Amino acid sequence: MNIGAAQSEKWKQIKDVLMDTLDLDPPLRADYLDKQRVSSEIRSEVESFLEIELTTDGILEASALELSKDFFADPNEEFSLAGMTIGHYTLVSELGLGGMGAVYLARRNDGRFEQQVAVKLLKREFNVGKMRDSFKREIEIQAKLTHPNIATILDTGATDDGIPYIVMEYVEGLPIDKYCRQHNLGLIERLKLFNKACEAIGFAHQNLIVHRDLKPSNILVSPDGVPKLLDFGISKPLDSGQYNEAGITIIGAMTPEYASPEQIEGGRITTATDIYSLGVVLFKLLTGTYPYDFSKKTNGHNLREITAEDPILPSHVSDTKSSIERSRLKGDIDNIVLKAISKEPENRYSTVKQFSEDIWRYIDGEPVTARPATFSYRLNKFYKRNRLGVTAAVLIFAALVAGVSVALWQTRVARANAAVAVAESDNAKDEQKKAEKISSFMMKIFRYANPKWYAEGYSSGGEARVIDALDSLAPKIDTEFADQPDVLAEMHHHFGDAYMARAEPGGAEKARTHFQRAFELRRSYYGDWHEFLAKDMLYLYFVQKPPRPEESVKMLSDAIVMMRATNPKNLNLPYMLEDYFHRMSDDEFAAIHDMFLRNVPQPAPHDKYLAADQLFDEMLGLLRLHFAEDSGQVVHQKCAGMTLKFRIGKTAEADEFYKACKQMHEAVPTSDNTKVDPASVKRLADFRKLTGIEDQ
Repeated sequence: MNIGAAQSEKWKQIKDVLMDTLDLDPPLRADYLDKQRVSSEIRSEVESFLEIELTTDGILEASALELSKDFFADPNEEFSLAGMTIGHYTLVSELGLGGMGAVYLARRNDGRFEQQVAVKLLKREFNVGKMRDSFKREIEIQAKLTHPNIATILDTGATDDGIPYIVMEYVEGLPIDKYCRQHNLGLIERLKLFNKACEAIGFAHQNLIVHRDLKPSNILVSPDGVPKLLDFGISKPLDSGQYNEAGITIIGAMTPEYASPEQIEGGRITTATDIYSLGVVLFKLLTGTYPYDFSKKTNGHNLREITAEDPILPSHVSDTKSSIERSRLKGDIDNIVLKAISKEPENRYSTVKQFSEDIWRYIDGEPVTARPATFSYRLNKFYKRNRLGVTAAVLIFAALVAGVSVALWQTRVARANAAVAVAESDNAKDEQKKAEKISSFMMKIFRYANPKWYAEGYSSGGEARVIDALDSLAPKIDTEFADQPDVLAEMHHHFGDAYMARAEPGGAEKARTHFQRAFELRRSYYGDWHEFLAKDMLYLYFVQKPPRPEESVKMLSDAIVMMRATNPKNLNLPYMLEDYFHRMSDDEFAAIHDMFLRNVPQPAPHDKYLAADQLFDEMLGLLRLHFAEDSGQVVHQKCAGMTLKFRIGKTAEADEFYKACKQMHEAVPTSDNTKVDPASVKRLADFRKLTGIEDQ
């Protein structure tokens, strides 16, 4: 006999006997089973399911996670309803099968309009009173929930033979974990996407609904990155006694890997249950696996892991399917996840909003509530958020301005911060030493103005220029900061910036050397995917000899992609986009337009102006996050984009930009030429020539 067919027949027997037995009062069940002509194996299976049943409303209300979903969804069943007409819809193909229902892709057939939907039907064999009640409950619950991140219910009804169905919004997308992998999302992008899903769960909780089956396959993400929450088949209202308060619906029960300890043990279900499952989903998004060892595959082992064993830290997962480095999860992320999946509901986040807000604190570099907010911890978070200011602001100033007051102020701030922290943290002591070392090195800049025999300025009589000081100090920074690669990289970057800005003979080559060294140090220190690395790639691109070779164009394109993924709020990103769209569309760069179009850093139309317009809109939107609408930074870019907008037919925007640009220049007194931007003046003239606008 075919093995698959034999297994299918076995499950059918178990199901038939179990359903009949459940209709009897518990004291009568043993007698009934004695009279059945079934094998000892079948009886043993039935009794194992009966043992885990609660004393509530039969099989619908149990904590029996060991009940296999395959028991109710025969994998060998070939019967399909594709082609069947239900109401105004024709079933096209099966989307999913399991639990008490099947879901089909369907199309509207009444000719009123084209529409694809998902139709969920109760399985024919479960079309009995208790199952219909559960199905009706799902309809009532989901009808309450209107939210952009929750799949919408469109219609309900029953087939001619009385099988109930739900017509739902069809969500074309991937489970959230597969979406993250397929799109190779970085840590911050995954956290932001997860927080979007949290908004939907939080909304359900505000409406007193607990989902109870949160897992990646119930959170689909559309191609444009919008998550949608699905499947409220076993959800539970918190505000009514009309449904039994006991555990979960066993038919189509939740996935054990994402189930909370209280679900497994038949405990009280609250919003904390969903928070636990969300914590496991987040763990899966970040590591590609689960917080417990499910490798032994037996239900009993898996359930004991969840209820009795300590979870693995996300940063300790060794065999990961995620591209995220384990070191990035150490500390705050570990603590956030552990708080969410605490075995005791009272030790988890009180609400989904609190969970989400802690993730936002991590994203923004703020202290998270999932760990004690000691002074040393807060100081360390402040340092990481302001690392450039703490370790490199003195060098920026000295290289470009060479003023004494700012450098002394920076030294005082660094010393004061370190002095306050020294009593609480060894880390603060290290930061104090680092600040003092930077200060000591930077004091040498000032000594170039000192003509005394013991000072660096002796050979020049104290008349050394800043560039002379930089030339003298540049070879020494590798030795001075050899044990601090992050600071050393920032030093090299700013030395390169100073050389590039001065545009003196040989300056570009010196700048290129420093930027290359900064890039190598940062790649070694931060890995291959970091916003600082993207910034160094941008500056390396700037110092390439014109005309820029194709490899440097690819470098700029890669830098844009990296910066978008690692920190889209970094102020370097809009200026990366600005350079790219100009060189792909401005007439003066006509010789290299095609090269830039070939390497455009996103899917784009094969038209240089339309592709450039995409980059321009992104750039202007990012600048508006940092600057006011009437600021010089925003208006100068409007000057830069008005001709492009006119060329692609966006004349309303072109006219708006022209007026803003013209108004900015009219506001500058004719005597104050220092405030006039020559590039914008030329763009105004070119725009008037192109459009025939009369000069007012």
